[in-house]
Amino acid sequence: MNIHYLRKSFQFVWNISPLWFLASIFIRVVTGLFPLATLWVTKELVNAVVLIISAEEPNYQRAFLFLTLELFLVGLSSTLKHISDIFDEQIEVKLDYSVGKLVSEKAASVPLSYYEIPEFYNHQERISGNYGSKLMSPVKNILDLGQFSISLISYLSFLLSFHWGLAILSAISAVPILLLQSRFGNEKFFLLKHQTQKARESNYFNFLLQNRQSAKEVRLFHLGPFFLERWGKLFLSNSNEVLALLKKRKESANGAGSFYSSFV
Repeated sequence: MNIHYLRKSFQFVWNISPLWFLASIFIRVVTGLFPLATLWVTKELVNAVVLIISAEEPNYQRAFLFLTLELFLVGLSSTLKHISDIFDEQIEVKLDYSVGKLVSEKAASVPLSYYEIPEFYNHQERISGNYGSKLMSPVKNILDLGQFSISLISYLSFLLSFHWGLAILSAISAVPILLLQSRFGNEKFFLLKHQTQKARESNYFNFLLQNRQSAKEVRLFHLGPFFLERWGKLFLSNSNEVLALLKKRKESANGAGSFYSSFV
């Protein structure tokens, strides 16, 4: 996505609900530190169990303390995830209303000549429906990227305290996956943008076949088989392109995973 539009998306979301923005940043920062906290607690728990096994008079208090702490981290992670989901749903409802109102006002004010331009319809089709989800998607992706970066940096710092080789191996496994996710995210965006015209045409044929008024004309002129064939070709073409991209994404992810496994 263009940086200019991404900045405007952040600004729009901030104007709608600064509380959601601050809460989301806080939750992602805390959640980003969970892998490090879990790793440290697990290490201490293993050490405590080893002491119990090797000691003549074992002390179970330390082991139970870290076991309780690990269960607390799991519960806290789940709770924060549920809170984040609820906040996301609330802000998406607000954005649906605000953006839907702006789009409707814009559509009502444009000259009638715009409705004779196919590209105007294509643009309208791309932005119509699920306004909140579409606007929130890039914003949440950036916040998730920040969370992932916090987890990665803290995790690598912890491993670096033991041996620099462990940090390098972890970075080798994480960076390619991050690059693949970014690449295929862009490809999916441009694919959906490219498919807008065919999707609109497919929906139009489907509408003609099911609408009460047009159904009379379809039957009168025996256009049903033609419309069905056109709808089927367009629908299958779009679906096959999406499936091809998904297959390519999975194959690349599996290839990266296999390469890392063989390297290790």
